[in-house]
Amino acid sequence: MNKDIRGLSYLDAIRPDPGWETDLSLITSYSCDMVVLVAVMLALAGLDDDRGSGSKVDFASAHEKLSDRLRFLVQAGRISAPKVKPAILGIMDRFVCEIKTDERVKSWHPKLALIRYTQPDQGIVQWRFWIGSRNLTRDDSYDLGLLLVANPDEEGSLVAGIGDIGSSLLDIAGLTRYTQSSIKRELDSASWVSPAGINVKQIEFRHDGHLTGLPNIPEDSEELLVISPFLDGGITRKLGKCGSASTRRLLLSSRMALSALLDQKQQPTTGFEQLLYMDAPDIDTETEEVEEGQDEAEQILRGLHAKLICAKLRKGARVWLGSANATARGWQGDNTEAIAELDIANELYSGLREFVTNGRILSEDDRDSVEPDPQEELLKEARKAIVSEWDGRLVFKKGVPLLASDVALNPGFPGVRMEVGLLTSQLVNCPHGVKSLELPAVATYQLTELVLIQLSVGVFKAEWIQKAGVVEGLPSDRDQRALAHHLNPRVFLEWIRSLLHPESIGDGGGGWDEESKPGKRVGGSSVLGTPWWAPSLEEVLRAWSRNPDSLRLVDQKLKAYVKYLSEQDNKETDADDLAVLQEFATTWDVIRPELTKQLRHG
Repeated sequence: MNKDIRGLSYLDAIRPDPGWETDLSLITSYSCDMVVLVAVMLALAGLDDDRGSGSKVDFASAHEKLSDRLRFLVQAGRISAPKVKPAILGIMDRFVCEIKTDERVKSWHPKLALIRYTQPDQGIVQWRFWIGSRNLTRDDSYDLGLLLVANPDEEGSLVAGIGDIGSSLLDIAGLTRYTQSSIKRELDSASWVSPAGINVKQIEFRHDGHLTGLPNIPEDSEELLVISPFLDGGITRKLGKCGSASTRRLLLSSRMALSALLDQKQQPTTGFEQLLYMDAPDIDTETEEVEEGQDEAEQILRGLHAKLICAKLRKGARVWLGSANATARGWQGDNTEAIAELDIANELYSGLREFVTNGRILSEDDRDSVEPDPQEELLKEARKAIVSEWDGRLVFKKGVPLLASDVALNPGFPGVRMEVGLLTSQLVNCPHGVKSLELPAVATYQLTELVLIQLSVGVFKAEWIQKAGVVEGLPSDRDQRALAHHLNPRVFLEWIRSLLHPESIGDGGGGWDEESKPGKRVGGSSVLGTPWWAPSLEEVLRAWSRNPDSLRLVDQKLKAYVKYLSEQDNKETDADDLAVLQEFATTWDVIRPELTKQLRHG
């Protein structure tokens, strides 16, 4: 891709600058991967590493910071789980907001990030708005996105539509941190700075039947570029007629999508001078061909995932980018989509055109007409039916979860086996027609609203996560119990030590997704002769003299976690590590009254 149209990675685009904190974050996606949600959470807290990951301590800190500030709004039934499922993923349910739409008719499909940052000591605000085609998955396809920034000290422009988007997303997310009217007012009055060579005309959020159809392509367009991994005949035919008789049109898609259109009698691609494609060797088994009005499932295509319409004008070009594929569902149906209309400079248009022409020109030998497997098609239909009718709710009685529904959990497809379980436990068979099912017992720290569903028929499998409402709510201390179990006493004390002594060296307990194992004890167990990973009395007093506020954080953590850490099963906890923790807690109880008294008077 031409260097002029390369930009920041997604995590770079959302990570706060030094000295800033994430105050509110509303992020939308069609599909998502739980591991990517953690990566985004860590980045928003400024705690991710160069691999897009972080330590156990980083995970705990980020989760605490963002508990009432972050929501992921995703299509119901499109949450995927990693092969290895750390129990701590269960508490990510607090951030996930499923949008229930019947994908046989429409999808929640926008890809947006709207983030408010603050400098607490300064009382100033920064906004960032990202719009594009990227889902929250580990897919490495080509995607396109646009980042706008509103800084208090930079002059930019007002952008039509962002205020309405912020108000709508806040309402859907159910966050009460701000009112819809206050967010809309801030966003509508913000001065947005766009990348060089780009002028933003408007941002559209097509939701709840707000249909405007295809954009108005200027008749004097010299050239039309269409990029979309999914196509249907009707929209492709219309785009092939946009502009005038002299307009040159190029279409970049996937080989499978182009092959399907070339097989249609109406010949919808005849208006395009060139048909180009990018190879997609690792197509996910769930990817579907798209017919008129049919579901446009948005799974992993390694080659291409960007969506864009670009009209070359005499000066510069007009661009529409965002989440909408070149399909009826994307532009004329009931999908929820987000689209930015831009004017771009000639240099950027040249970069886009180079990207398009890097695709391979489709020849007769490249035609791809794979016949779908009947068992695979049956699995897709079963998945759609289960997701569209999902009404699962959980009742926890003495650690035993009961999954119940007003409709059959498994509607029954011949030959399709269904298994369900909490994300944090094992799967059990779900027979046809049952409306309630007892799941394996779990500890309090394993309670979660995230239910894992697995379907299988023949050699094909489908696995995804659905949220199930908890009838009486989760225990108020569920998150603290889960984090305490995830950290263990040694890692917890390393966390405390890092709060007192930010320059302290440690690994934060290892990767957040690694299994905790009791470490070998180093040094004595008295607080005056502590192991290196535990805070010493000297460090407490030094922190008190240098930064008294750090003691407040320590006090909060000890109140929240020591009880649960002390209750852990001795089989999972090193007895000597626990003794160090208990001795530190005892010493803290002795010195705390005097130190906190000084804080109150200071």
